[in-house]
Amino acid sequence: MKKQKENQRGRSMIEMMGYIAVVMTLTVSIGYIISKAYGDYKYSKASLQLTDLANSITKAGAIEANYADIVTMINTKDNKEGFNMIPSTYRVKDSEGGRTIHHAFGGSVTIGHPGSDTTKFAVTFNNLSRNQCIELAMKDWMHNKYIDLFSITVNGTQWNWPAYKTVNSGDYVLPIKRSEVAGTGVGSEGVCTDLISNSIMWVFN
Repeated sequence: MKKQKENQRGRSMIEMMGYIAVVMTLTVSIGYIISKAYGDYKYSKASLQLTDLANSITKAGAIEANYADIVTMINTKDNKEGFNMIPSTYRVKDSEGGRTIHHAFGGSVTIGHPGSDTTKFAVTFNNLSRNQCIELAMKDWMHNKYIDLFSITVNGTQWNWPAYKTVNSGDYVLPIKRSEVAGTGVGSEGVCTDLISNSIMWVFN
């Protein structure tokens, strides 16, 4: 009788270890699913933020000769009109140092012009991880009906639409290929090379 109880106790321990293993596997799997879903949500939000901001600036500048005043208003702290042009999904803070804007991934957003050309405006997302850089660089602009994308610059490398490409605009043409930003394997990392500090600048007409 005693031997039978010991055998039963042994089987119970093995079963318990099996249950724990199953629970741990399920926990890891659920954690991965939640993490991926949250990541997809962030990418979607950042992509929408960019589109909404570009739309807002384009509409505000529709009757202006250029975007100089619009960009100045957006970047000036305590300027209510400029503040209202920034979609509410962005985190905006006015302080003594000026106005700071942050995108969905937490990095800073810069709004300005490409060089001295005020007939165009530029939106730059800074402090992007390598994966964030790759995914945002791959954003589809082919079917956009409201804003006119001129070029994309990722970590200093510029892409233009064939119609806008000039001798000085580099060798890359839009749309961006994944291999160009992500690389093709060992020794070829593409242009989104930094783990945490990549930047993308979108220029709009």
